[in-house]
Amino acid sequence: MIKKIGDALEIKRTEVSKTFVAQRKEMEKTDEEDV
Repeated sequence: MIKKIGDALEIKRTEVSKTFVAQRKEMEKTDEEDV
């Protein structure tokens, strides 16, 4: 039971970090276009 919750949290954290990285790449692209 506890392990299942841990796995769910790990999956969630992975998804969040992927989204965060994607957003940062988008922001960097926008910054380059402004210059």
